[in-house]
Amino acid sequence: MSISRGIGNNNPLILNQQNPDPWEGLSGKDVDGLLIFNTDANGLRAGMINLYNAYYLTGPTIRQLSERYLPEDSAYNQVMSKELSRHLELDEDVVIPDENWQDVPCVVAYFSSGWDCDLNKLNQAIETLPTEEMKNLFRNPKSYEPYKPAIKAVNQKKGFFDRYKNLIYIGGGLMLLLLLIALLKNKK
Repeated sequence: MSISRGIGNNNPLILNQQNPDPWEGLSGKDVDGLLIFNTDANGLRAGMINLYNAYYLTGPTIRQLSERYLPEDSAYNQVMSKELSRHLELDEDVVIPDENWQDVPCVVAYFSSGWDCDLNKLNQAIETLPTEEMKNLFRNPKSYEPYKPAIKAVNQKKGFFDRYKNLIYIGGGLMLLLLLIALLKNKK
């Protein structure tokens, strides 16, 4: 995963090509072949065209899409597969239906580069796609919120002070009061 490079390169879907296609807005590539775009919208546009041509047209399941998109890290693609499944509300081994593809770019971008789905940028990119079929496939994406498990508070053993602090405060206050009374009696 190339989190900072993908975002810094305006390439949230992490397109990597040694001999790049002539993508709109392509301004270069880094030493590893990660493409660099002039804007997020152009990087997203190229990424969605890639998703359409390399994945959508082959009719992959969620698991297959994840394994092919992030092949270098099987543990990470398993997490992406489960998260796509949760977000799309589909089993991992179901072919992704057309009506669910609009939500694929946000999840894939999050898992590829850490990009928080900006629906304005995504919708701008969608409207520049080359065909109406592609535009219709990706239109009306939902916002994506990564799953964050609830963290339970761990019951910690309380120390002596924590258990008896109110008594200690009251006792300390009474001691000061008695000391003050004793001092006042001695002055007389």
